Amino acid sequence: MCTKQSLHSNYIRPLFFDDILIGLDNGNRIKLLKVLNEDFINPDPTKDFQIFTTTYARHWYEVAQAYLPKW
Repeated sequence: MCTKQSLHSNYIRPLFFDDILIGLDNGNRIKLLKVLNEDFINPDPTKDFQIFTTTYARHWYEVAQAYLPKW
């Protein structure tokens, strides 16, 4: 059974990061990922964010994958 979610639902909380993050060095990328993991990724679905990132950099993807357990 599929249910449709309201467009005004409190449960839709997207964060979108474009490839602009590629300009960060690895130390700052890791700090950002730690903040995302600690403050924006939560087991409570009412407080969880859906995080989107875009990148052409394989290394950045692999770093993010290592630091974000729910990736």
